[in-house]
Amino acid sequence: MSIDHLVPNRPKQKRSIERFEKILNTVEEMLIKDGLHALTIQEIARKAKMKRPSLYKLFPSTASIFYALSERHTDLINHVKTVNEHGENFFLYLHYESIHTGILTSVLKGHSNFSKEYFENRKTNEERYDQLFSKSEIYLKEILDKIKESDLLKNTIILILSDHGISVGEKFGERAYGAFCYDYTIRTFASYISPELKNKEIPNQVRHIDFMPTILDQLGLEIDKKFKSLDGKSLLPLIEGKKFTEKLAYIETGNPLDE
Repeated sequence: MSIDHLVPNRPKQKRSIERFEKILNTVEEMLIKDGLHALTIQEIARKAKMKRPSLYKLFPSTASIFYALSERHTDLINHVKTVNEHGENFFLYLHYESIHTGILTSVLKGHSNFSKEYFENRKTNEERYDQLFSKSEIYLKEILDKIKESDLLKNTIILILSDHGISVGEKFGERAYGAFCYDYTIRTFASYISPELKNKEIPNQVRHIDFMPTILDQLGLEIDKKFKSLDGKSLLPLIEGKKFTEKLAYIETGNPLDE
C-alpha cells in the first residue's frame, strides 16, 4: 500500500462534506457495536447506504478512514480544555489506529505466516512500516502541539503507549505479530510526561500494568479496599531514582501458526 492510500481525499463541496462525515460517524458506530475486524469497505458502504465507488473517492482505504478519525482528536482536546478552564478534572483516551489498519490491509490480509514472498522482501517490509510509522509521528506531534497550545501541559499527566511491536520478516513463521514471543514484538516504548517529574530514560523492565498504579500514586489516590488490588506496581520510586526491584512480566501468544 502506498502512503497516498493512508490519507483521505477531503471534499470542499457541502454535499460531499456531509457524506464524508456520515462515513466517519458510521465507522465509529461500527467500531462500538461490531469491533475492528468487522470493518471492510463493502460493509461500511452498505451501512452508510452508499456505493463503494463513491466511498473510494473519499477514502481510498480503511486506513485512510482511521486517519480521518484521528484528526477528530484535536476537537476532543478543545473540549477538555473547556472542562479544565471550569476547574474540573478530566480523563481523555486517544487511540491511533492507522499503523494497525495499514498492516492489517497490506500484510495480514495479503500474506500468511509462511508466505515466502513476504520473508524474501524484508527491505520492502521495512519501508512499508517506516511509512506507516512516519504518519504516527506527524499525528503525535500535532496532538502534543495542540495540548501545548491549549495550555494543558502545566497540570496534566500524559501517557503515550504502544501496544506491541512488529515483525518485518526477522523470523520465518511470523509475518507481523501474534505468533512468536521475540523482543521485536514484545518490547515496546512508553513516555510518561508530567510537569512534576524531570526527564529521564528508564532502561529497567516495566510493564503496561504498572502505569495505572503510577498515575494513582502521583495523584495521591488510593484504591477502594472493597475491590481486588491492582496487578501492577507504582513506578514513581524508579522514576525518582529510589530503590526499585524489577517485576516479572508475562507474555503469551495465541495466534495459530497456520493463519
